[in-house]
Amino acid sequence: MKRTILMIAALLVASTTVAGSGSSLSDWYIIPAAAHLQGKKGTYWQTDVSIVNPYSWQSITVRVIYLPEGQDNSSATGQDFTLAPSANLTLPDVVSQTFGAQGKGALLVYSMAGASFSVTARTFTGSPETYGQTENGRSLMNPGGATSFITGVSDDGSFRTNVGAVNATGHSITLQITTHGANGSQYGSTQLTLMPWGMSQVALSSFSASFSNGYIKIRCVDTDSDIQWVAYATPVDNYSGDSVFLEDRVDLQGTWAHQMYDLTGLWQGTMTPSQGSPESFSLYILQMQSKISAQVYNSDGYLDSAFTGYEDHGTITISDWTPLWRPCIQSRLTSSQAMTAGMSLSGSLTISAQYYGCPNGTVTFNFTRVPMPAGIGRAMGDSAATVTTATHTRLGSGTPRVRDGR
Repeated sequence: MKRTILMIAALLVASTTVAGSGSSLSDWYIIPAAAHLQGKKGTYWQTDVSIVNPYSWQSITVRVIYLPEGQDNSSATGQDFTLAPSANLTLPDVVSQTFGAQGKGALLVYSMAGASFSVTARTFTGSPETYGQTENGRSLMNPGGATSFITGVSDDGSFRTNVGAVNATGHSITLQITTHGANGSQYGSTQLTLMPWGMSQVALSSFSASFSNGYIKIRCVDTDSDIQWVAYATPVDNYSGDSVFLEDRVDLQGTWAHQMYDLTGLWQGTMTPSQGSPESFSLYILQMQSKISAQVYNSDGYLDSAFTGYEDHGTITISDWTPLWRPCIQSRLTSSQAMTAGMSLSGSLTISAQYYGCPNGTVTFNFTRVPMPAGIGRAMGDSAATVTTATHTRLGSGTPRVRDGR
């Protein structure tokens, strides 16, 4: 089962990481919160899960893994369920009846065959009348180093609120959580450490003063490029016991960063591994406000890697780095630092690689802005469409080329 978890993790790292429940079907999901436990003020919470097979012509098999709160779930086991074409499967009180457990945790639901499906969960209390909250399965995760927000939160005499998160990564991560009132003032702060494939939930009252009509801010302290996580909040009405489920929304636009330069354009320079000689590379950079997207080409004109980041008063934070040579796809960025003065760009990356021939350790780089070649881009400040089209061609050529083995 540990191997299965690691395979899922590898697939996640290879995919784009954008937060949200998503509007399209997927072959895997996280249900952030599932429960079978006694709550406050006479509530008793349980979770039903519904899975739909959208195929009208084939059966699918999905695996459901329970990830109990507060522990390393790398070796967690699951149960398989086969759905006939166009069928819906309901797992009532899934924590207790499917896994024979009590308490709370998250659920990982996936198809090893790559079949798409849909999944939702309803956590509720009450009998015979019930009321509660519905969660859509989440297939898109927040990256390492990212900050997310949960709005519409109160923790006062009328409402009590819990905040939780799930780590879909094979190593521990730490989240910094702060609460804020209507005017942005901070009311409390805590750190939440999540073990591998772990889930944790805390009451705001355990670390925050009471507030009304505010929000929660969550920042992932760790910046490794393989990190995947999501967060949520559950405000509960103190009078009725009714609750809602609030997803976080990640800040991928870098609103915290104050843009000083426009780095859009072509850059040329060198990258030097810690135990090697300088190699020539070119960068195509597209900057939208503070957010930077870049593609890296080697001296032969082949696409080598890509990264995203943010420019803040000349300091560049690289949030995601993706090697594009297949043997290096599981390499990860562990730290970075870079500075720019508008016409020059220098810094370093620290990379952890598993395979020979892949960059490993510290790689320093120095680049200088150069004019865009005719026919590839017009000038600094080109439209996103122009620059994006250019990055799919070999430098100096109109013919797309891809390195062998990718």
